[in-house]
Amino acid sequence: MDQVLPNTPVWYTVLAESFSCVLYVLLLEQRAFTRRKALAALLIFGGQCLYFKYLGGVFYDWIGPGAMIAPYLLMFSYFAFCCRCDWRKKIYYAIRAFVLAEFLASLEWSVHLRIGPWLPELWQEAACLLLVYGSICLLLYGMERNTIGESLEMRITPSNLFASALIGFGIYLSSGWGIVYAPQEVTGEYGIALFFTRTLINLAGVVMLYAHNTQICKLYINNELRSVESILRNQYKQYQLSQECIDLINFKYHDLKHQIHLWQGEAGSQRHRQYLQELQEKIDGYSLQQHTGNDVLDTILTEKELICKQKHIQITSVVNGALLAFLPLEDLCAIFGNALDNAIEAAEQITDVEKRLIRVVVHQAHNCVMIQIENYTEAHRSINGGLPPTTKRDSTFHGYGLKSIQYIAAKHQGMMAVDCKNNWFILKIMLPIG
Repeated sequence: MDQVLPNTPVWYTVLAESFSCVLYVLLLEQRAFTRRKALAALLIFGGQCLYFKYLGGVFYDWIGPGAMIAPYLLMFSYFAFCCRCDWRKKIYYAIRAFVLAEFLASLEWSVHLRIGPWLPELWQEAACLLLVYGSICLLLYGMERNTIGESLEMRITPSNLFASALIGFGIYLSSGWGIVYAPQEVTGEYGIALFFTRTLINLAGVVMLYAHNTQICKLYINNELRSVESILRNQYKQYQLSQECIDLINFKYHDLKHQIHLWQGEAGSQRHRQYLQELQEKIDGYSLQQHTGNDVLDTILTEKELICKQKHIQITSVVNGALLAFLPLEDLCAIFGNALDNAIEAAEQITDVEKRLIRVVVHQAHNCVMIQIENYTEAHRSINGGLPPTTKRDSTFHGYGLKSIQYIAAKHQGMMAVDCKNNWFILKIMLPIG
């Protein structure tokens, strides 16, 4: 008579769930565990052991497949304690970790049943665990690292969450149905085939969730790219309008300046001459003062200076615009347009007018051109993932200004960095010349 085959051992499942959670936590956080996170992981691991040892069977007898909610909540607690992402993303990756754990445990047990009898008894479980858990986790880490790393800021929508939950619950029911409700004891080749089928179903769940996640990431990146391209086009259009306005202002300025000179010569009283002198001083602020060696940059800086003048912001610039001659017009507009718009917006929030300060520096550093734009700030801004969070209430359509600059810097084999220290927000862009 064929030997009766037991179901997957409990501690295989516990280890699989812990490995899965640790895998995705490392991918999401992009850093090693801290002591606090390691302690939380150990406590949750202990809770999983106690649940499967004493309560799992009781819950399953009461509510059937609904008992899955308890181990899932324990897995979710890994993400709740160890990750800083929003709650939807924690639920989403807990579902992915749950399905992966089911696959790891069922695959390990299938391998154990197949090759275990040919291995020494002391090595059976260790060899199977090392082969399955180690190889699968390393493979998935390599596959997921680039995908998750490129889209750590992506949002999980309710429809994404519902689809992943539906896949996870369907896979869980399908994989356990044949064994739980088998018409006879699971034995022999029939039992091994049943366990192997269960493994294939769990593998299908892992593949489906991976494909679903890839699609979400692809849509997120495409939407982000479209937003960046839209910003680049808008900055270019703004430059064209600014050029026309500044040309008109300069034309009117020179025309009015000559008329004032004529009026001053004809003014009879001291009062009239004083009035014309004051008028002369007022319009002097609207002449084209920037001469950086780059006509495009002259227009952008002049426009921003006029805006700063209206908002009582002091802007100083030491710019060698000739160094940026290799940049296409659209990229030059996007870099300085977005950076200065952000700096002006931040400076405008400061109540003390004397502290509304912006500095712009462009100089050569070895074979690179360094662009540095700084603004005084009184707000504490955390730098996460190389970029500060947007200050807009609705962040869905905002926060792409710095991303567009980062995109342009990477396109020209350069780099962008931001920092906030001593009440100064500093944006640095380094581009190879030519």
